[in-house]
Amino acid sequence: MQQRLAELRDKIAACDAQLLEIAARRQSVVAQLGALKREGGLPPADPERERQLWQLWRERDGGAAAARLFLELTGTARQEQRHGVANLYIIGMPSAGKSSVGAAAARLAERPFCDMDTVIALLAGRGIDGIFAIEGEDTFRRWESELLALLSRRDGMVIACGGGVIKRELNRDLLRGSGRVLWLRREREASLDDILRHPRPLTQNGAEWDRLYQQRLPLYQGTAHHAVDNDADIETVAARICALLGDE
Repeated sequence: MQQRLAELRDKIAACDAQLLEIAARRQSVVAQLGALKREGGLPPADPERERQLWQLWRERDGGAAAARLFLELTGTARQEQRHGVANLYIIGMPSAGKSSVGAAAARLAERPFCDMDTVIALLAGRGIDGIFAIEGEDTFRRWESELLALLSRRDGMVIACGGGVIKRELNRDLLRGSGRVLWLRREREASLDDILRHPRPLTQNGAEWDRLYQQRLPLYQGTAHHAVDNDADIETVAARICALLGDE
C-alpha cells in the first residue's frame, strides 16, 4: 500500500509541475496579447471570448474544481491589462480576514483577486488540511513559494496570502520586491471565535494561536509596508485599504 501511495503522490507532483509550467506559458501569451491591445487602443476585456471559453470548459465537464480554476485563469489574464500597477499582498494571522477583505478590496479597486490557499487547494485536489495531513507542511510551503514566484511576475493584483507565507526569507523578499505588502490585523478574541468554528492546520485553539502569533509577529512587522485593523464590517475595512493605496 505504501508503495502505491508513493506512486500516486509522484504522479500528482508531476501533474502539478506541468500545471505550473502551462500556467506560466499561458500568462506569457496573455501579456503579449495585452500589449497588443494597448497598442491598438482596444478594451482589455472580451466578454464574448470569455463566454466561448466558459462554454468550452463546461462541455469538458471538469466539475466545480475545473470551473474555479478557469475563473482564476481568466482573472489573472485580465490583470495583465493593468501592467505596471504594483501587486497588493495581504498577509496576517489565520482568520484575520485576508480572503474576505481582500476580495472586497479587489472589487472596490477593480483589480483581479487571487487567494493563494484556494489556488493551491485546487491544484492539489484537496483542502489545506488535507495537504498538511498527507503531503505535509514542507511540501505545502514549497508549493506556496512556487505559486508566489509566479504571482510576483504579474501586476495589479490583490493577493490574499496564507498566514505562514512570511516564514521563508525568499517569500518575504518576493513580497516586498514585487508589490506593496499590507498586514491585516484582527483582535485575538475575534480571530479565535472563527478558529474554534473552523480550525486551521496549525491553529486549533487559543494556545496554538498565541504561540504562532509570537513566532510570526516580528516577521509580519518586518515584511509589511502598511498595516490595517480588521475591526469593522468587510466593506469598511476594504475601503480603508483602497484609500490607503490611493485606489478609490
